[in-house]
Amino acid sequence: MIVSGVSALLYDDSAGFTAPPAFGTFRVLHQIGSGALGPVFRAYEPQRERLIAVKAFRLDIVPEVTTRLAEALRRLAAVRVESPCIVPTVAAGLEGLTAFLGSEYDTSETFDAALRRLAPAPIDRARPILRQVAEAIEAGWAAGLGHGALHPRDVFVSDTNQVRVTGFGVVPALEALGITAPVRRPYTAPERVAGRPWDIRADVYSFGVLAHELLTGRRPAGTGEQDWTLPTGTTPAQRVAIRAALACVLAEDPANRYATPSEFLAALETEKLPSVTKEVVEVVAVPTPPTPPAPPAVDVAPSTPARPAAGAPTSPTSPSVARPTPARPPAPTRPAVARSIPAGPTVPPPALPFSSGIAAAFFVVGVLIGAALGYVWRGPSGSAPDALETAAVVGDVPVGTDVAVTEPPTVPAETTPSGEVAQAEPSATRGRLLVRSVPAGARVMISGRARGTTPATVRDLPFGTYNVTVSREGYRPRIARVTLSRTVPARDITVELRRAAPLAPAASTGSLYIDTRPSGAQVTIDGRLMGTTPMRVPDVAPGSHTIRLDLAGHKSMTTTVVVRAGQQVPVRVSLEVM
Repeated sequence: MIVSGVSALLYDDSAGFTAPPAFGTFRVLHQIGSGALGPVFRAYEPQRERLIAVKAFRLDIVPEVTTRLAEALRRLAAVRVESPCIVPTVAAGLEGLTAFLGSEYDTSETFDAALRRLAPAPIDRARPILRQVAEAIEAGWAAGLGHGALHPRDVFVSDTNQVRVTGFGVVPALEALGITAPVRRPYTAPERVAGRPWDIRADVYSFGVLAHELLTGRRPAGTGEQDWTLPTGTTPAQRVAIRAALACVLAEDPANRYATPSEFLAALETEKLPSVTKEVVEVVAVPTPPTPPAPPAVDVAPSTPARPAAGAPTSPTSPSVARPTPARPPAPTRPAVARSIPAGPTVPPPALPFSSGIAAAFFVVGVLIGAALGYVWRGPSGSAPDALETAAVVGDVPVGTDVAVTEPPTVPAETTPSGEVAQAEPSATRGRLLVRSVPAGARVMISGRARGTTPATVRDLPFGTYNVTVSREGYRPRIARVTLSRTVPARDITVELRRAAPLAPAASTGSLYIDTRPSGAQVTIDGRLMGTTPMRVPDVAPGSHTIRLDLAGHKSMTTTVVVRAGQQVPVRVSLEVM
């Protein structure tokens, strides 16, 4: 069934809900979708002559809670996020006993439909799409609007692969009122499914599921590393990097995930990553550390290899096996992370007449002793010594070209800001972080949670590594990675913010991108014929402009848009059949 050029619903709950003639000032045209929270309608706003997507919240709640939900949605609609990758909300309110939220109507196809033509996508083709979704997530959180239920039908992808995301702030608004928010498997993060507290890393998880579908053409089966294939033409280095990045972003524990979508995208920059095969070879080729107890060494004469006597036990107590003289172990030093290992051994080992089973036994014994030494070195928790925990890094987080931070000198671990020697208790597990910015008054978020404005002092932070995001309107956001530990329980950082375009002159004009479904409509702007859709109109003077769209066999549509200097305004309209 076709209704005014719109295909039939995927699944319909219209039998349980009769739409009113209008939601506020939005005149209802027809239903275009349905979800866990209620149906979605295509509506028309006569005052501005534009199409609106209206979501009606059909929830099993009492009228008093419905009124409070409508107020929360009004506050949500009042928040303006300056990002072209987010579908703006227009208005919200209460119609009868139904709360509703209106947003701009987007004629693009949803992400799940776009996957039919895009997936599995090569990494170079997938990055621009994923980068726009990441920008939307980070812009939403910077404005205090988390998503929490990111789903393919929340992401719109145009024919030119321009991406916009909708639905920010709805889940937090529901949870603040004690209303159960929808869970969309496999896209919803495990901590949200379990009802635990969540932050931006929950949206990072959902973002990872979308990336998995785009790169492989398949949904992930659970959390962690997956079994799947990549498109033909993907290089071995790319396969290694993509597999490792997806395994990290889909980690069940949010502490093991990337802290921001940009970190995940940076991990997909395969040209910056070492080869995993090389790392495996290096681990196998590293000789057993010369620390007691050492693996047994075979005493081999220069001329004739020693043989075990017939019936002699093949154990370290055999007469044919000699233990090296114990040597004083060297002082513990920080182990090298990536050590250069020659292609082959410096001195070829003599061929031993031992059977393969005996050789394998010696190899296993060496591996076990090496593991025991690693246990002694790193401790039962698997963490590096405290001396290594002081290496907190600021500005080395690979979060993209627009995010870089330099760190001023920090207070040493053994000194407090007042100059007194800090005697940290060995049992202490929490520290303090002071964040300043130039200029001051910037918003501070630590691992996705808002922590006030600079200068901001955050106390009682559990030891660990945190991503600190500092942002202010008119400036480029910055991210710093800071580590607190027993040896460095207090850190002071100062972030210098840079204006979004400090050297470029202010733009005097804007632009329009106009698209219709179906395409080929004549575009008239302020009475002047400009061409046919889809088209981009550059050098448009700031201010209000009237756009008329005409296509044979369809109703003409007139809308008004406001153009701002330096911005491109997308206009996407679905024309109705006469």
